[in-house]
Amino acid sequence: MRSSPSASSATAAILIALAALLLASLSARPAAQPALQASAPPPATLDVDLIITGLGAAGEPATHHYYNPSMIVARTGDRLRVRFRNLTFASHGIEFEGYGVRTGVLPGGPRGLETVEFVADRPGVFRFKCYVPYDPAAGMCSPDHDTQIGYLVVLDGSR
Repeated sequence: MRSSPSASSATAAILIALAALLLASLSARPAAQPALQASAPPPATLDVDLIITGLGAAGEPATHHYYNPSMIVARTGDRLRVRFRNLTFASHGIEFEGYGVRTGVLPGGPRGLETVEFVADRPGVFRFKCYVPYDPAAGMCSPDHDTQIGYLVVLDGSR
């Protein structure tokens, strides 16, 4: 059975009307909203307990000194409050290179405690290290002085 030309025209008209309705509904949708950009969190105050300790036999001078943690990560604008505790027999002093921040000389043991505060105001990787030269007669630092290094990593907080 063959359809009449008028039936074919009606079917075509219905298909065109459906396509028009579909296109109209797509164009009537609100424009896609741009993706919201996450804003950077506000600066924070980071409290860090940094221990100067060593490896070696109990009751004897350490054979290697290190910082725990040996890496601190902050964002620009963060305030750092770093409490240093010297748990070794020797005296040490710590400085953050590039920030002009340093402790006094910290004697070994319970009196070797000091807190420094500063704002991480520029991104980059900065060393912190012992600035006290090794002097065995005075009990200052230790033979591994040049390896006593940690890192402050300051990320760009605006991203």
